[in-house]
Order: sequence, then C-alpha cells, then structure tokens
Amino acid sequence: MITEPKKILFILISLFFARFTYGIAIGVPAKFEHFPNDSFPQILWNNGFWHSRIDSTRGDTIFITLGKPAIAESISVKISDSLEQIVMPKLIYRVGDTIRKSKIEKQQEIFVDALENNGYPFASCTTSVSIVSADSEKIGVSLLFSIDEGEKVILQRLEAQIDGKTKGSVIRHYMLFHSGQLYRRNDIEKATSRLRKMRIVSVSSEPYPAMDSQGKWTLVVRAKDIPTTTVSGLLGYADDEISGDIEFSTRNFYGTGRIINFTLSAYEKNREIEIGYREPFLWNSNISPQISSKWTIKDSTYTKREHKLGVFIPLGYETDLYTGFITDRTVPGSANNSISDGESFGLEFSARYSTLDDAILPTEGIYLNGGATGQYIHYWGDENTIDFGSQGEGKVLTAFRWKLFSLWIEISGWGWLVPILPQQSQWEYLGGWKNLRGYREDQFTGSKIFWGTIEPRFIPISGVHIFPFADVGGYRDYEKWHTKFGYGGGIEYRYGAGVFSIEYGIGEGRNFKNGLVHFGLRMNI
Repeated sequence: MITEPKKILFILISLFFARFTYGIAIGVPAKFEHFPNDSFPQILWNNGFWHSRIDSTRGDTIFITLGKPAIAESISVKISDSLEQIVMPKLIYRVGDTIRKSKIEKQQEIFVDALENNGYPFASCTTSVSIVSADSEKIGVSLLFSIDEGEKVILQRLEAQIDGKTKGSVIRHYMLFHSGQLYRRNDIEKATSRLRKMRIVSVSSEPYPAMDSQGKWTLVVRAKDIPTTTVSGLLGYADDEISGDIEFSTRNFYGTGRIINFTLSAYEKNREIEIGYREPFLWNSNISPQISSKWTIKDSTYTKREHKLGVFIPLGYETDLYTGFITDRTVPGSANNSISDGESFGLEFSARYSTLDDAILPTEGIYLNGGATGQYIHYWGDENTIDFGSQGEGKVLTAFRWKLFSLWIEISGWGWLVPILPQQSQWEYLGGWKNLRGYREDQFTGSKIFWGTIEPRFIPISGVHIFPFADVGGYRDYEKWHTKFGYGGGIEYRYGAGVFSIEYGIGEGRNFKNGLVHFGLRMNI
C-alpha cells in the first residue's frame, strides 16, 4: 500500500533494483509525485511487467499489482548473410534480459547506425515480440529483429548547392571528398565539421545522398557564403606607450578558397610586417600550398627577414601535416655590437589534430599541435661560424562545455633544442595579449619560452565569451629561467572572419588601477 508521494518514490526506486529478485533492471523516472496515477502501469509495461495494473486508488493511496516480468528466451536477427558480420557484433540483447521498450529502441538504433556507417544510409529495423512460454515466475518471449538494409550507396560525385560565389571544387577539397567513396555517416559528419571550421560557408542542412539524372549517387551539400574578409585596426595605450595593429584578412578570395593575410604591428620602437598566402588545393589533390614572409625591425638592434614555403597535407578529417622550407636573414642595427650578420635555411615539420567545435572560438574539444625544424645557420662579422640548429614547439588546448559555460586550459612552448643559446636575434618574444597578459607586448625574450592559461568562460549568446583568466609564462635568457604570472578578465566576440578581444591584465608590479588593456584580433587558435 502506498500512502504518501515519498513512499511512492521509495517503492519505485526499489523496483529499479528488482534485478536482485527477478534478474532484471527497471528504469524509473524521477519526481514520481508529478505523474498521474494511471501512468504507473505504463511505466511498468515499458519495463517488462506486462501484467502490472492499478487495482484501486484511495486519495493519495495507490494499490498496484506488479505481475510477472517478460524475459527474452530467444533472440534472432533477420538480415542478409553478407551483412551479419557488421550487425551481429552490435547485438546488446542477451537471453535472460527483460523485454524493455527503451532497450529495444536502443538496439534498433545501434543496428541502423552500424549500417549507415558501412554504406547503407536507408537502413531500417523493426522488432516483433511473441510469447513462447509462461510460468509462475516469468513470461518467456521470443525477439525477432528484422533489418532492411536498403540500397548500398557508393558516392560518385559531390554536388555543392551554394548560395554565393564559393566554387564547388573548394567544398569538395575541404571535405576531402573523392569519387567512389563509400557512404559512412560518421565520415560525412566529420567532413562537414571540417568544412565549417574553414569558415567560408555556413552549412544550411546536413549533407545527404541522392541519385542524379544519370543514376549516380551524389552527396548533396547545401551551404551559404559567410563574411570572410576582415579589415581592422587596433590601438592600445599604457604607460605613455601607443601601440597597435592593422590587419587585412580574407579566407575565401572571390569564392576560390584562397587565404590572404597582411598584418602591420607597431609596439614601442619595434615594427613587424607579415604577409601570407595559401591555396586551398593543388591541381586535383587535397594538398594546400602556403607561402609567407615576415619583416621585423627590433628598435636599433637588428632587422630580420623570414620566409616560408610549405604545404599542408590532410591525413584525415581531424589531422593535418605541414612540411616546408624556411629561411631568414638578420642584419645588425647601428647601435648594437652583440649581434652578427646571419642567415639560416632548413626544413620545418609539424602535425595538428583538432576536434574543436569551432576553429577560432571553440566551446569544447581538444587541439594538439607540435613541430620541429632543422636549420643550417651561418654567422659572419667578427667571427665566421657555421652551425646546425633545431627548434621545437608544441601547443595543447582543451575546452570543456557545460550548459552556458566552457573551461579553457592551454599550455604552449617554443624553444631552441640546438644550439642551447643562439644569438639574441633568433630568440622569441613573450608578453601581451597573445600569450602573457598583464605585460607589454613582447616585453620579454628568450631562447626558450612557455606560457599557459586557465579561462572559465561564460557564453551568454553564441559568439560572445566573457571570462576571467590566470596566466603563467616563462623565458630562458643567458642567465636562467624567469617565470611571470598575470591575471585579469576579458570579453571576446566574433568580428568578421575573426574574433575581437578586449582584455584587462594585471602582471607583476601592477595592481588593479594600473593594469594593461589589451586589444587583439585572433584569426586562428
């Protein structure tokens, strides 16, 4: 007899553990006091107690007869012999299991998913149940899963239905599509995610297979052009210092998928110009060539020119390999005697893996990037030296999503492996909004650097992140390692093809009143 809502909850939770009595598990929803009385038999029916019923009710008292559980005595699957090896390992029902509606639906879903990922997007599954025995303890049931796999789909072409200028060949290469590809739903979802991360189109609906007029299976992709060109200028002021950036970027030049970047930066007496160009594919392959040049003027210390030429090679939907040539030339300034004329050239290799849900403003996923260089280095001036050099770098970013919140944890590093301490023109910079907030842009320099951050992010609307942050960074100079800390808060939001950032950072030697305001436009992670 059930006399109170709390007792109802207690009894139904007890039913959940009825497998100790009946050898079964019964799913029980929460907050049963909100369920109408006549719903209890339905709950029990769906969990294998086909003869359960409400005998009577009196106020808040419900009298229930549980009945006998329905137990699977035989299980069979009807499908083509050639597909048994795909389907049978996915069978989760076993003889002796309770006949539950939710588990039957789950089993049907598993069968269909297995076939959809092996070339059968139109597969379906039905289940028939028949009673084969009954005794005082249970009802014996026979389960028959009947599977209709439908037609096998081998995709011969991709049809891009674009609202805009983007060419179909760009969509095909970014999705790594090739003729003769077996339809696999998981692969199509990963290819679509890869296309979205390129940030040139919005996919209006999930791609689907269709038969064209020539009887060939075609993958139909419907998408719309999105803004991919950004022209921005950023200006900052702190400690009587004016600094800023001017940047032009386009990721889909006239619908061709070509990427062009131009950046001019000025901080104190330092100047930097960077130009980059990337093709989306080469001939009919998915290889993507890239060329870039960078000019750096470090006050009156030195001038440096760097050039890179390489190719991106996709190893999968989430993994890319980069390899290329690098060269640089350093000319000492008039006010510096510690840096010699120098040049270097060599090879660069790196690999990248990403499951991030967004390429520049993610909320969940993981990003891994690591690489190394091998360089021939030649200095001349007071001394003429030839040496071998090698750099290494790595980055890990993880993002965890929970409702309107996302937690970012990032750690990155760069450094010379050989030689241990090259001359200062070959060092890297640390400080500013790119890696260590609360400090001036490029305030520190070292032959090795690292930085990390923890950012719990609040996402009130899509494309807007508000967050506090805690940064740590370190650099190795001629003497030793130095470690710096910073903290603060900021906001990031989508702007054109990038993410605009406004952050307030407080580093060592500063307080809340004299922290630094950082502005930035991020085009990638």
